[in-house]
Amino acid sequence: MSVGPAPVRPAVDGLAAWFDGPVRLRDPDRGDRLLAAMALSRVAASQGEPLTPTLLTDWQKLVLV
Repeated sequence: MSVGPAPVRPAVDGLAAWFDGPVRLRDPDRGDRLLAAMALSRVAASQGEPLTPTLLTDWQKLVLV
């Protein structure tokens, strides 16, 4: 069995930095919604939830409110 390299932790979370920086400057509420949706998506991924249309719809509703 081959074992690959260990995952690398980035020094900066680029997506969160984008949402919290330039996106928030243009529209603070949108920045908050995108960060919330990103957090929910990461929780679902960490728990191994299947990517379903319902899950995607819930995230999209959060972003587009």
